[in-house]
Amino acid sequence: MFPRVKSFRNKKDGKQRDYLYICKSVREGKSIKQETVASLGRVNNISKNKDIKRLALSFVALCSDLHVIDAVENMTGEPGKEYGTIAVFRHIWEKLRLGEILDSYLETSRLKFNATEAIFSMVVNRLSEPSSKLSMYKHWVGTTYTNWDQFNLQHFYRAMDFLMKNKEQLTSDITKETKRAFKIKVSVVMFDCTTLLSYGEEKSEQDLLKHGFSKVKRTDLPQVLVGLIMSEEGVPLGYEVWEGNKSEKVGFAEVLKTIKSRYHIKKVVVVCDRGMLSQKNLKVLEDLNLEYILGVRMRQLSQLRQDVMLSNPNSFRMVKDPIHVKQWAELELQDVENEALLSDSYYDLMKCIAELMIAYEYDLIHGIDFKKIKLAISKLLQVCTPRNIDKKEMKKLAKRKYVVCYNSETAKEDQEKREYFRQIIEKKVEYNTKKYWIIRNGYRKYIKVNDMDITVDHQRLDRDSLFDGKWILVTNTKQTSSNIAFSYKKLWQIERHFRTLKSEIEMGPLNHWTEKRIKAHVCICFLALLIRTFLEKKLHQIDKNISVIDTIKDLKKLQILPLTIGKKKLNLRTNFIGNVQLAFKAIGAKLPPKTLTN
Repeated sequence: MFPRVKSFRNKKDGKQRDYLYICKSVREGKSIKQETVASLGRVNNISKNKDIKRLALSFVALCSDLHVIDAVENMTGEPGKEYGTIAVFRHIWEKLRLGEILDSYLETSRLKFNATEAIFSMVVNRLSEPSSKLSMYKHWVGTTYTNWDQFNLQHFYRAMDFLMKNKEQLTSDITKETKRAFKIKVSVVMFDCTTLLSYGEEKSEQDLLKHGFSKVKRTDLPQVLVGLIMSEEGVPLGYEVWEGNKSEKVGFAEVLKTIKSRYHIKKVVVVCDRGMLSQKNLKVLEDLNLEYILGVRMRQLSQLRQDVMLSNPNSFRMVKDPIHVKQWAELELQDVENEALLSDSYYDLMKCIAELMIAYEYDLIHGIDFKKIKLAISKLLQVCTPRNIDKKEMKKLAKRKYVVCYNSETAKEDQEKREYFRQIIEKKVEYNTKKYWIIRNGYRKYIKVNDMDITVDHQRLDRDSLFDGKWILVTNTKQTSSNIAFSYKKLWQIERHFRTLKSEIEMGPLNHWTEKRIKAHVCICFLALLIRTFLEKKLHQIDKNISVIDTIKDLKKLQILPLTIGKKKLNLRTNFIGNVQLAFKAIGAKLPPKTLTN
């Protein structure tokens, strides 16, 4: 039904009169006719008629979702509330069952507030507008379309403490749910470490904050060491936190001992960069019967191993342009080393015997260096004496092999950089004094400093060409050399996760001092990274070129505008812009309606 105004002209005075009717459409055969339901009588000046206004308002009052707006007098508005990020991240939070996991721990706690919701709010804050807990409480919570303003500052800190009480079980449960939600079977685990600085003062020896080797060259500041565990697909599986004065290698050894039990991984290949390589870590890996792929610091190898493994470019086999590989077994390399050492020992001993014969013939016994002869004989005996290695160790060594990788494109770039560096160092040698080279010793390994002369060590520079475009991996897996090379190349994903944690989620610098608060802060950042990774992977299933950073910015612009219309309150959603609709579609969530109720 609908209102209709019919106009009639009076025959006597010629004036027009308007009448208001309620009509409805009726179908008769193929045509539609209008039928009068009720006549509401004559009306004058329809646009300003108060009776019609009252009638319209009474009809609207019968409908709870309809409102009559007087744009000037009856409507007031409040600042917009952040909604898009919270809606999307809450849907992912529920898909990962993070809320269910935390709620199960709450059943045995004595907390009288919703710690799960407080933790979720801190996770969203890391993704939306990273700040300290104090700043979050004062400036951000009130700008969100939530009930988070019910929390006091102490609620957030107590929620962090609650998180740490259940850290061990939480890590285990999250790994299970992560594998389920991302639909992955973990067979390859990647691991790397980074440091987080604190600009405050170190409180006590019991705290995690310690002075140590800093990746950003700030050894004057205390720090903590954070390790990230990731699947081959780039999904974060877990994390660990250690004192800042520990080395990555020590942290790595500790992770290895818990990686199978805590993260529910049966058979796994551990992939790490060259910073984790040490004989101790290799022994730990092999004692735990773990397969591994580790990067090797090429310049720390013996010169003989460098020459054997890196020379002869024709021995490489191309697996995928421009990547080439070749393989050396550990026992094979040891045989080469022993042969070279045996040859050198024979040469040294024969030289000593010749010197002894000459000395004897010319009666120069007093000039014989008996220490030198004894050293040569012991060296030869050492090479000739078989080593006592038990069968288990020999089996481990037999499995160990080196994969040498070569990228022809990177090799050209390295050569150009080295020649450019040669020109720079030649100019520095020409125009700088000896004092400069004593103070600025960054280039010293490439120069020769004599009493009166400074020259470029071209032989050292030329030898560096041996490393152009190459990297070496040590492994005990049965995988092909090409698979080993490409598995290692996937480590870029963990580096990107660290950049995300530091730049977007702003995990550091630290604003906490105690051990449990630092660990809780890192845990919250890890949960934020997990949610962000889920969103990114779902977006890339639709379009690999979509930026998750831009998508989160678009979601922040999806807000709720609280309006008051007369005595009624209305929450109006802003329009969808950018990738907002795509984000909801990617995670399988419904688009929010135009208006929302509290």
